[in-house]
Amino acid sequence: MRHEIETRDGQPDLAAVTVEKVAATLRTLVPEASSALVDFASGLARVTDVFAGDAAVDMADDTGPFDTETLGDADEILRKVVDVADCLNDLVKGWEHVPHERTPQLYRIAFPAAGQ
Repeated sequence: MRHEIETRDGQPDLAAVTVEKVAATLRTLVPEASSALVDFASGLARVTDVFAGDAAVDMADDTGPFDTETLGDADEILRKVVDVADCLNDLVKGWEHVPHERTPQLYRIAFPAAGQ
């Protein structure tokens, strides 16, 4: 992971570093993962879906490629960042808001190209 992404004042770009860490975690089991949906509405940040290109990756415990630990690790990265972020709006700046009837705080995070 390259954690040198910085803002003008020399501080790490929290949103970009978060995306990199989540991508690295999820790609341990699905190397072609290209994005994920993250839900903040429950008060706890949680990865709800992962995509490889336009195709959704099977998230079921018994048939999908992910295990509970890997998804939990990705969720934990998000939760820790939410705890230190000054404002959720600052964290999700640049992330794509996904309108959804059941959750008003659903965002798509696009992962950097693999190997960058």
